[in-house]
Formats: sequence, structure tokens, C-alpha cells
Amino acid sequence: MKSEIRNPKWAWKSEGRAPRVPNKEQSNSQQVRDSTGVPPKSLTLEALRLQFEDNVYWAAPGQGLFQWGTSWGRHEAYTNLLDFQTQLKIDVGSRVVDPGFTDLISRDYRVPPATLGELEKTYPRGPIPGAVLGSHVPIAKPGK
Repeated sequence: MKSEIRNPKWAWKSEGRAPRVPNKEQSNSQQVRDSTGVPPKSLTLEALRLQFEDNVYWAAPGQGLFQWGTSWGRHEAYTNLLDFQTQLKIDVGSRVVDPGFTDLISRDYRVPPATLGELEKTYPRGPIPGAVLGSHVPIAKPGK
């Protein structure tokens, strides 16, 4: 199961200014400019001050947790959270949790009650069109 981001938006905060989110009509050279209006020669994670905090991650079997970078430049695939946190230094306090979804293919995203408690504030609240949410009692599999 792959996720696709359409019309991605970037936001960043400079000293004393509110975050800026470029619109889709702007070209890449228009989207990233410093206070003088000149595109920077290099943009680093440190300069962006990008930080992920207290997130919950999960990947289906055979999938990596993170794909970081671009198809035309530096690209890294991280198979575990520790490597992602150690190498990029942008994630703090996050964890990997297998939610135990009832049935991904039919969009039944119910989870066992214990998992619902572990997910705390990260589990969606309210309806999601076409999806089933909430908790379920796992059914024991034959032979176990």
C-alpha cells in the first residue's frame, strides 16, 4: 500500500516572520528565497529547523518506514526509526507501533482496545468517509 502526496506544500519559519507556504503556481526558484529575494545556494535541514515530535509510525511488512530525499538527488530509505532519528536528527520522542488494523484492504481501521489506548492522541477522531474506525476485540486464530 503506497501513499501519494499531491500538491505538496512546504512551510518554514524565519526569525521574526510567520511561516510561509508557497502556492502551487510558484516555481521552485520562486518558492525558496532568503530575505534578500535571492534563492539560497543550499538549503539544509538545520536551516529549515524541521522537527518531528512524538509521532507514531507503522509500515506494512516489506515496506520501509521512511523514504527521504528526491528521485533526482540524494535519496535514502530508512527501514527503522533509530536510523532515521540518528542520521537526520529531526525526529524526537516518536515510536513505531503495529496498530493491528482489522482489514487494511477493506479500509477497516479498527484496532484492538489496548492499541487504541497506546495510540493516545494520534488515532483519528470523528468519521472518515469510506473507512471504519474504532476498536475491536481480536478473534483468536485456529491453532493458537
